[in-house]
Amino acid sequence: MASSPAGLSVGTPPGAWPLVGHAAGLARAPLDVLTCLPEHGDLVELRVMGRRLYFPCHPELVWQVLTDDRTFDRTGPMWTTTRRLLGNGLALRSRQDHRSSRRAVQPSFHHALLRHQAALMEEEITATTAEWHDHQHVDLYAALVGTAVRTVTRALFASRAPREALADLQRHAVAVIDTGLWRLAAPRPLRDLGLSRLRRLTHTISELRRGHGATADDGIVARLEQAMPAASDRDIAEEVVSLYLGATDTSALAVCWALHLLTRHPADARRLHRELEETLHGRGARYSDLPRLPRTGRVVAEALRLYPPAWFVFRCTTRPVELAGKHLPTGSTVVVCPAAVHRNPALYEDPSAFDPDRWLPDRAAPRRGAYVPFGAGARKCVAEHFGTTQAVLTLATLVHLWDPRPTARTDGRPAHFAAMLKPRRFVLEVRARRTPD
Repeated sequence: MASSPAGLSVGTPPGAWPLVGHAAGLARAPLDVLTCLPEHGDLVELRVMGRRLYFPCHPELVWQVLTDDRTFDRTGPMWTTTRRLLGNGLALRSRQDHRSSRRAVQPSFHHALLRHQAALMEEEITATTAEWHDHQHVDLYAALVGTAVRTVTRALFASRAPREALADLQRHAVAVIDTGLWRLAAPRPLRDLGLSRLRRLTHTISELRRGHGATADDGIVARLEQAMPAASDRDIAEEVVSLYLGATDTSALAVCWALHLLTRHPADARRLHRELEETLHGRGARYSDLPRLPRTGRVVAEALRLYPPAWFVFRCTTRPVELAGKHLPTGSTVVVCPAAVHRNPALYEDPSAFDPDRWLPDRAAPRRGAYVPFGAGARKCVAEHFGTTQAVLTLATLVHLWDPRPTARTDGRPAHFAAMLKPRRFVLEVRARRTPD
């Protein structure tokens, strides 16, 4: 086990209330509280409803927690409840089960398959925007989650089922994804509501598996069946749930936050639009366009830095450990908050500024542990390239063909008690761009 660097500080921010601790501040302005954590130390202790939570803010501590899963594992009561609600798929497994699951899932996201998966993304992005009309008000978050869910559904089952047969699967998947953090801490009857949604999704997946034949290259589910020949319907369903969780909200939120930032920085929006005009010429983005869309990729990377979708990464210590000189007994809760690290002024110049050019190749790369929107180590998101490809293609197509503008119903503040870092309301007016013939 790697030891923490010497000379790191441990601190606790002020403002803890009796009984609830820092929970009140987190409820009022969660992103503000979390991004200020580095001001109080390299390892910061928060007290929330009688529990001590330890937040690493130094990149080496973040790297240690994310890569040493022997010591910092997905165990404890919170993970038990989460697995009860969402199953025991790859994204939720403890260390002892993770490796075998990763070996089964990872081949489905090999770069050689991405071109075919990107074609599905392109079709679904086109289908989504084809329903819009000039000056329409669109709930972009809901629309983009729907696009991502349909893409993942088609990648999962490919030719196994007709499009119409996947409608129930899509509906139940969205319901499961919408399970917020509040339900994990809710009384048992409310938690069971989330469990019933998981049961419906599992049943739908099982029906699809039994009702349609498969071939060796018939999609992710067929590859999972080959890699897990003894797997039950529930085993496959739990892996599918995990893939939905990892490959839908992430890309949709990356695009939403990128649009939010572009509407507030018109000069950057104009530079992006010029790149798209020079490359796309009035059509949607394709996989083959990606090498000619570097600025689009940088905008997505910067949106993921400022607004990483997974804003809490919980770990529980499996043995006593010293972190930044602080002794943590077995069972301590350690929380990696990517936003706190990504906005640390010791790691980024003008960290709160939207600056896509900080990702230019001639600029210094961030230190290890300083940019972790997809995690790190053996548990790094298996669908990282799938999600970023979808985000870049979606953003390029939307900005090139439409001019999304905020409305009175747009509220870009982070939502309270949400499992992912998402805007409260993201209704934009979409105006069709006039492209030359």
